[in-house]
Amino acid sequence: MTRSLLTLLLVSSVALPASAQEITCNKTADYPCSFQLESVGLSKVPPIFKFQSRVSQAKLPIGAGQFQTVLVKLLRGTEVLCLEEFKNVIVTNSVLNLEIGQNMSCELDSVIAENTDLSSMSAT
Repeated sequence: MTRSLLTLLLVSSVALPASAQEITCNKTADYPCSFQLESVGLSKVPPIFKFQSRVSQAKLPIGAGQFQTVLVKLLRGTEVLCLEEFKNVIVTNSVLNLEIGQNMSCELDSVIAENTDLSSMSAT
């Protein structure tokens, strides 16, 4: 079977203005004639990683199952920087799904930002 890549190039003959056009505002316009920018505060949200893995035993899918405890460790070499524990994790169709980061033992985003030599995130 041969696959080919199709590239589509659209060319338009419409000329775009070089600068923004001035809009004359009148009282009967159906669009706002002015706007106001307000200072909006930013709030920190917890970083969440969606983790999905196929689970098998002796290279055979396990189908449905349950792990009593799953530990997720963020490592730098062999040093554990962060830890999150999950209880009673359900496996459906041999697929394990986790949302990592909500109950991590550290500020996950700060640890990731400050460490460029992280090994990996491992689930055991």
